[in-house]
Amino acid sequence: MASGQLYRRGRTWHAVIYTGRSIDGKPERVRFTTRQTSKAEARKILTTELYRYDKKSGVGDSCRLDFLLEEWTRSIESRIANEKTAHDYIFGATQIVRDIIGSGIFETRDLQPTNLLSIVNSYSLSTNTINKRIARLKNIVDYAVSNRFIATNPVRDFKYLRLVPVKHRRHLSDEEIAMLLAVSPVEFRRIWQFFLLTGLRASELTNLRWQNIDLKKRVIRVTPTDKFTVKTATGIRSIPLHAKIELPDRVGEYVFCNQNKVAHRPDVLIKAFKRCMFNALCRLRGLPYGKRLSKTELADNYEKIEAVNAELKNLDIHCLRYTFCTGLIRSGADVKTVQQLMGHKSPVVTLKIYAQFTTANAESAVLNLPYLND
Repeated sequence: MASGQLYRRGRTWHAVIYTGRSIDGKPERVRFTTRQTSKAEARKILTTELYRYDKKSGVGDSCRLDFLLEEWTRSIESRIANEKTAHDYIFGATQIVRDIIGSGIFETRDLQPTNLLSIVNSYSLSTNTINKRIARLKNIVDYAVSNRFIATNPVRDFKYLRLVPVKHRRHLSDEEIAMLLAVSPVEFRRIWQFFLLTGLRASELTNLRWQNIDLKKRVIRVTPTDKFTVKTATGIRSIPLHAKIELPDRVGEYVFCNQNKVAHRPDVLIKAFKRCMFNALCRLRGLPYGKRLSKTELADNYEKIEAVNAELKNLDIHCLRYTFCTGLIRSGADVKTVQQLMGHKSPVVTLKIYAQFTTANAESAVLNLPYLND
């Protein structure tokens, strides 16, 4: 079992850990600085490091949850390049581990299904969010098993909550696309058109620089920068520049900027899309839009406006990317090509979209079989 001691050099506390004896009989030691001026804080760091050395020396029957969360977090930060994805993973894991510790469970040996069920049932969150937290907990304990901190995962067989079937994301029709572009201001019309002809994610478009567009070769290159990381490794890709794309005038480093020559933020585009899409749906249904409606106009069109608002809940800015994907499928593109252009990490994601889109065409596909149709 490792032992350790603290010593102060100047204003900072340092530590030494004795991990055992080498072949020549001399003690093996590891020295490090705690970077703390408080002895109490330095003692906490030394205690954690001693625990880590003991855990690495062999498989035990249990492990502290706070220690596991810290170790797992480090591995996530080193393995996942996208900051937002890593943050989402760590946030969900931290929340459920803190809730477990808050209920009086500190060790993996005490992780029992009944205890976890009471914690899960106390959440007032969506089923999908709760299941993500359960998955993070399983990830953490799996990490402990793979690093030989413990022998088995006590939460491996803990059941996820039953998901309520969700509606498939829908793409925009040709008529809706035409109307969206017709009612949008020039600045946003170019952006919606760019989404529809490239399939970029919102973060990819807002971080697109002029150096990413090769006008000679007519290609757009999605690459990480010092201020932007792609969602996955396959997110680094090249997309042909469609002839109908309307590029704005070059006024700064970024392709799409606001009036202050600052790149648009994703949240600004999301709000603008909702507003433009609402106007497009209203115009398609012959409803007044683009102004404050009078009480009479609201009363006369109440049900239709509510129907538009209900439909708008199933449409967000990502539906432009989804429309691009289904457009590729309609044009006869194969799965691998669609996957590459979309920057999907796995073809499974692409195949799900294929399945969703082609289900509607199943009947006509069967009726149009080339044989026995006489």
